[in-house]
Amino acid sequence: MNETLAKLRNLPEGKKKYIVWGITIFVGILLLIWWIPRVGEKLQDVGKSDFAEELSLPELKEQFESIPRIEFPTVSIPEEGEEQVDSSEETTSSLIF
Repeated sequence: MNETLAKLRNLPEGKKKYIVWGITIFVGILLLIWWIPRVGEKLQDVGKSDFAEELSLPELKEQFESIPRIEFPTVSIPEEGEEQVDSSEETTSSLIF
C-alpha cells in the first residue's frame, strides 16, 4: 500500500489528474447504473398510488390563492434626450424627521 502511494506521489501532475478523473468517471457511471433502476421503480410506484390525493392538491391550491399578492409600482425609465426629474430633495426631506 505504501509503495503504491509512493508511486502515485512520484507521478507527474498530469497523470495524477488523469487517474483522479478516471476514478471519478468510473464511480459516476456506477452510481448512474445503480440509480436508473431505482428511478424506474419509484415512477411505477407513483403511477400506482393516488399521488394527487396524498399531496391534497385542492387544499394546496386554496392555500396558494389565499396568499396576498404583492404588487410593485411601475417605474418609467426615461429614454435618451428626455429630462430626468431629480426627486432626491423630496426623498431626503421625507427621510429627515
